[in-house]
Amino acid sequence: MYKFGVAGVQDWFNEHVARHMKAFNLTDHDVMALRDAYEKFQPGIIEERVRIDSYLEFLHYPYTTISKWVTGAIELSSAGTLTFAEYVHLTCYYCLFARKDFIRFIFGCMDSGSKGFLTKIQFSELCELLGEGASRSIKLWVIQFDKFRNPKLNTIFLDGFDAFILNNPSALWMAQSLQRSFMIHNLGEEYWDKKLSQFIQQRKDMDIQLMKA
Repeated sequence: MYKFGVAGVQDWFNEHVARHMKAFNLTDHDVMALRDAYEKFQPGIIEERVRIDSYLEFLHYPYTTISKWVTGAIELSSAGTLTFAEYVHLTCYYCLFARKDFIRFIFGCMDSGSKGFLTKIQFSELCELLGEGASRSIKLWVIQFDKFRNPKLNTIFLDGFDAFILNNPSALWMAQSLQRSFMIHNLGEEYWDKKLSQFIQQRKDMDIQLMKA
C-alpha cells in the first residue's frame, strides 16, 4: 500500500498528484519539496493554477518553440497554465529525459505528420528552432543535411538525426538548458541524476525479464 504521509492531508492533494507520486516513485518529502518550488515563484497569493510563461520567466528561460513543445507534451486541463498536479507531471517527465529521449522527442515534434523522416526544409527549420534566441551555429548545422540524409530518399531519418546530434551536441543546448533549469528549481540536479540512473536500470531489468519470458 502506497503511503502518502504529510502530502496526503494537504488541501492541494488529489488523485492526480497521487497518481504521479506512484508513477514516478516520489516520496512524501519529494512532493512537499515540489510543492514548495511551485509556490516559490508565485509572488503574493498562492494560486492553484499558474501561467506557464510566468514560470519560464521565473526560470529566466525564453518562451521558445522548444519550451512550447515541452510544456505541451503533457495533457493540460487548460491551455497555457499548470495546476500543481500538472506541474509535478511536467517536472518529472522532462527531468527524466536522457539523451536518446531528447532526440526522439525533438524529432517527433518536428515530424508532425508522423512520416518517420524530415525533409531538407523541415531539417532547416528545426535547426533554426534548436538555436532559437541563442546559437550562432545554425548555418553550420543546416549545411550538414547532405552528410546525414538518406541519399536515396533525400530525407533524414531518426538514426540520421541521432548521428547529427552526436556530431553537433551543442544543438541540444537550449533543450537541455531548460531541463537543467527545471532540475535546479525542483529538488536539484543531483536528485534527478540519481533518479534517471534508477529509471535506466529499471528499463534494463524489464528488458531482461521480457527476453526471459
